[in-house]
Amino acid sequence: MKNIYHNSIFSMGTRFNAVFPFCNDEMGERIFVVIKNELNRIENKYSYFNNESFLYRINKSAYLHEFRLDEETYELVIHCRDYYSLTKGKFDITLRPLIESLDVNNADRENLTSKLGFNNIIIDDLQKTLRFENEFVKIDFGAFGKGYALERISKILDKHEFKDVFISFGGSSILTKGKHPNGDCWKVSIPDLNNQSEEVHSFNLNNGSISISSNYYYSDTGQLRFKNSIIDPETYKPLKEKKLSAVYSSSPLEAELLSTGIILLEKDEIKNIIKLKPSLKFLTINDKNGVVEKDFYE
Repeated sequence: MKNIYHNSIFSMGTRFNAVFPFCNDEMGERIFVVIKNELNRIENKYSYFNNESFLYRINKSAYLHEFRLDEETYELVIHCRDYYSLTKGKFDITLRPLIESLDVNNADRENLTSKLGFNNIIIDDLQKTLRFENEFVKIDFGAFGKGYALERISKILDKHEFKDVFISFGGSSILTKGKHPNGDCWKVSIPDLNNQSEEVHSFNLNNGSISISSNYYYSDTGQLRFKNSIIDPETYKPLKEKKLSAVYSSSPLEAELLSTGIILLEKDEIKNIIKLKPSLKFLTINDKNGVVEKDFYE
């Protein structure tokens, strides 16, 4: 088929791929430059590790004094507060110091765990400032940065009236508009936990987003490796039971805010979120001693 524009770049530590059917190269290149600039802006502003980022300035100063936020950052922090509450504290942007402390002794870790948690961020909604209760608190937007970037990109595409779009950000954050040129939707497959070549579930998307989170990956040699990035706030330890979650939402930001949190939630807690947000769809897959359990919620 003619007039399919495709391009990719490396951003936020992973590969960003965009497909625009019914789009010539000139228009595709023009929009892709706008997208690339927005990705760079977000990464430069909110990188946890860049000592010139706005987020770095917050983490450096917010314990010493109240820090005034711009409108964009204030809205993101409020989203984090809302989803911290919605997930019963399972989604928490303050746990990066805990991840960085995994190699320290247990006594030091226990002291650190008592200092963290979103409840240690004091927000003045009138003045749009925040303050940290202690010097250990730091915030990290990495758990939803790709979703926020896709939210912004979605608005860019709407402004330019792009009707059919498929974007994969690292394979785990998906934005779609319209449909596949040879079908009535965009299909996103979820692989089996123990056999990556097998499909365990699929989502048919029209103008929807998927965020996929897991606490494991397979190395190039096929070896199972666990990540330390998903911490249970109740035990303050990384998960060692193989799990995957996927969240469907019309908003890529909302999907990303929830996908990590629901890995740590019980079934009844997930059902309660569905009652509050009936347009969402959740998939959880757990491997319990070799027995795979799949639950789909809608």
